[in-house]
Amino acid sequence: MPCLFIRTLLLAVLSMAVIKYDNQHFSLAGGQSVLDGLLANGHNVPNACRAGACQSCKLQATDGEIPIEAQQGLNSAEKQLGYFLSCQCYPTTDLNIATSALTQSHSVKVLEKTQLSDDVVQLKLEAPIHFEAGQFINLSVEVDGNARSYSIASLPSDGFIECHIKRIPGGVFSDFAFKTLQAGDTLRLQGPFGKCIYSCEDKSQPMVLAGLGTGLAPLLGITRSALAKGHNGPMHLIVGAKSTSGLYMTDKLRALAEQYSNLQVTQIAQQGAVAPAISADIYQFCKQTYPSTQGFSLYLCGAQSFVTKLKKQSFLLGASMAQIHADSFVACS
Repeated sequence: MPCLFIRTLLLAVLSMAVIKYDNQHFSLAGGQSVLDGLLANGHNVPNACRAGACQSCKLQATDGEIPIEAQQGLNSAEKQLGYFLSCQCYPTTDLNIATSALTQSHSVKVLEKTQLSDDVVQLKLEAPIHFEAGQFINLSVEVDGNARSYSIASLPSDGFIECHIKRIPGGVFSDFAFKTLQAGDTLRLQGPFGKCIYSCEDKSQPMVLAGLGTGLAPLLGITRSALAKGHNGPMHLIVGAKSTSGLYMTDKLRALAEQYSNLQVTQIAQQGAVAPAISADIYQFCKQTYPSTQGFSLYLCGAQSFVTKLKKQSFLLGASMAQIHADSFVACS
C-alpha cells in the first residue's frame, strides 16, 4: 500500500503542468484550474461565474495543448487563435499564456515601403509577433507615440507584416508614412488584435469577401490564408471604391485568381470604371450576385458604415451572424 501511494503521488507530481505567464513560471497543483493558479500567484485575472458561461476569464495560449473542455462555447476563430476559458482549463501539458497585447510593444524595422496608388502606401515590417492574416496592429512613431490601427495583409509564412496605409488629409501617422518614413526606419508596434481571420471548418463552404478601399488589406490576407490552408469551395473577392483610382493591386489580384480556379475577383468603381473594374453600386452588386447568402461564410472589411450596412443586408438575405466576420475601420486624424 505505501508503495502504491508513493507511485500515485509521483505520477501526480510528474503530470503537473507548468504555466508561463508574464515572465513567471509556476506549477499547477493537482485539480487546480489555470484561473485558480494565476490568482494564487498574484495575477489579477477577470472572472465571474467560474462555470465557463460568462467568458470573462478568457485568455490566449501561445504554446501548449489546450483541453477541449476549455474551449467549449468559443467560436472557430477564437479556437484557432488559442483562446480558452481559464476557469475550465486543467492542462496536462505545459502552457504558455499571452499577456495583454495592449501592455506589450515592439520596436520594428520598416523593411520595404512601396506606393500602391496615389493615396495608398504599402509597408512591410519585421514580424516579432505571432499573428494571423486579417488581424490588425497598432503602429506609432517611436518619438511621439500617436498610434493608429492597420490590418495585416500578409501570412505568417511571408516572414513580415504587410500593411496598407491610406493617406488621410491631416492624418498624423499617414502623412508621416507618406512624406517622411523610409525603409530602415523603426516604428513601435502593439498587437496583434482582432478575430477577423479565416476560420471555416468546412473547406468546401462558399465564401464572399467584400470590402472598400484599404479593406482589401485584411481581405487579401484572409483570401491567401484560406487558399494556403486548402479551401476548395468557391471564393469571391469583391473590392470597391468611388473611382478606378481608388482601386489598387489589380495585377496581383488577377494573378491570384488565375492561379486558383475556385477564386473570383471583382473590382468595382462607383463611377468612371476602367477595365477590368466594372461600374456598379457594391451593395446592389452583392445583392444581385448573391440573392441568398444562406450557408455562406462572409468577410466584410472597410469603413464602419459600409460594414454595418452590408452586414445587415447579408443577414436579411439568409446569412448566419456567426458566419459574418467583420473588420470595421474608424477614421481618425
